[in-house]
Amino acid sequence: CGMFAWAGSATTPGGLYRLRATSQPMHLPAEMHATTSGLKLVFTEPLDAASVKPENIHVKTWALKRTANYGSQHLNEQELVVGKTTLSDDGRTLTIEVPDLKPVWCIEVRYEFTSQHGKRVDGNLNGTIHRLTE
Repeated sequence: CGMFAWAGSATTPGGLYRLRATSQPMHLPAEMHATTSGLKLVFTEPLDAASVKPENIHVKTWALKRTANYGSQHLNEQELVVGKTTLSDDGRTLTIEVPDLKPVWCIEVRYEFTSQHGKRVDGNLNGTIHRLTE
């Protein structure tokens, strides 16, 4: 899939586009929420609870310095400590404790999980945190 941000023919900013239906489970994150205690990710299909360990999740944040040149320099880049993880009873909502999480221009969440049916579920989410919710 591709991500629309500032160029293209999509009619609204953000979102997942160019998904191809295959009749197979997608195992995509459908929601990401930044809270005062960390992150909440909601997936389209159930995950294997044993695979959602803190060591399988990497959270990095940084700021940018915009210039007239292509690309932007990363500033204050840091890996955040991932604490306890909790998976909902339906296996789709993952709560991740990230004690040092705060509003930031850029966040990257990389994960390496397994689906409830043993399929590998790897991904990389990027975004901006404007504010943390309760």
